[in-house]
Formats: sequence, C-alpha cells, structure tokens
Amino acid sequence: RGDVAAGFDWAARAVAARPLDAAGHAHLSHLYLRYDDLPAAEAALKQALDLAPTDAALMRRMSELTARRGKMPIAFRWAKKAMAAKPLEAAGYSQQAALCLQTGDLAGAETALRRASELAPQDAVVRGRLAYLAVRRAAH
Repeated sequence: RGDVAAGFDWAARAVAARPLDAAGHAHLSHLYLRYDDLPAAEAALKQALDLAPTDAALMRRMSELTARRGKMPIAFRWAKKAMAAKPLEAAGYSQQAALCLQTGDLAGAETALRRASELAPQDAVVRGRLAYLAVRRAAH
C-alpha cells in the first residue's frame, strides 16, 4: 500500500509551502478520507472552502463527506450551495439526487436527476442513478 506516512508528510509540506492554495488542503482532505479519518478530512476540506468559497466541486465533496458522517441536513445544504454556484452543471443535481436516494426521498431524487439528465444526457453517473431510482421504485 505504499508509505502512508510519507504521503501525508508530502501533502502537509505542500500545504505548508502554499497555505493559501485551496488545492493543497483539498488533496490533504482526500488523503484523510481515503484512510477514514473523517473529522480530519472535514477540517482540511473546510480550510479549502475558506480559501475557495465558490468552488462547486469542493462544495459537492463537502456534501459527500458530511453525508458520510451522517450529517444529512448539512449535506443537503452543501449540495444546494453547489447547485447555486454552478446551476448549469449536472454534478450538483446528481449529488442532490444521491442524498435524496440515501434518505429515501425518491420524488426528490427524480426531480434532481431529471435536471441533471437535461444538462448532461450522456453522463454515466446520472444514468446509473436513474437506473438505481427505477429499481428502487419497482421495489416499492
């Protein structure tokens, strides 16, 4: 699996060298997430968002992370912020749909996925979530 400590050391050095670069904090967050240190991942991601408060990709990542931590209302808020920041980007609507599917809100998932599909009809993630939604509906 490689040298995990060295990986974290390099990421910390990158942040120390360029502390005002959101990408370094985002990368560090990704490393923490990969090794299941969710509180540290969230803290690093918050720093990235402080530096790049309009970055929709970081907002979606925070939505995913807070959902993983069981903070669903916060996850929904971050997904909505991402959609507002980039209203013509399917990824925000797809993230909203994922949260709706996690909470059993099939109608909400369908609404979000319809918009995502309009924006990116060939997007594999959107199509996969549409398929999952159809299966969930059939089971009910």
